[in-house]
Amino acid sequence: MADRLTDDQISEFRRAFGLFDEDGDGLSLCCFLVLFILRRGYITAKDLGSAMKAFGQVPTEAELQDMLNQFDSDRDGTVDFQDFLRFVARRMEELKEAFRGSDLNRDGFISVDELRRVLTTLWGKLTDEEADELICAADVDGDGKINHEEFLGFMMTDWPTHE
Repeated sequence: MADRLTDDQISEFRRAFGLFDEDGDGLSLCCFLVLFILRRGYITAKDLGSAMKAFGQVPTEAELQDMLNQFDSDRDGTVDFQDFLRFVARRMEELKEAFRGSDLNRDGFISVDELRRVLTTLWGKLTDEEADELICAADVDGDGKINHEEFLGFMMTDWPTHE
């Protein structure tokens, strides 16, 4: 299948894989699940639970079913590779749309001012320190603009709920 993908598609899937590889070591629950799917052809909620336990997580049955439902596009109770690819494509499109929605002047970057406005819209009133902390986390290269890659990394971070 990989030999039929364009370089752009492979690059896009590589970025998608990076979204799930939290510590950048190339090993992730997502990678494990893909290998499992490729070997057997599908996974079930029970398989997902076993994989998560191997990674030190202990989800409830309801959480497992919710996770499986995110991937199981044909609702047959299993996740095959096509389900997984549809999930990744859907998630990538959501993130692209979020980037476009945050790029208020449509220049292909999110400026610090644009990010500050978006954060305020999402979370309400932020202190200057809170906004600056989030902006510094997003603007990895410190150029005053958030590019698409920085935005993806920022969006995949588990931020505490702002109150």
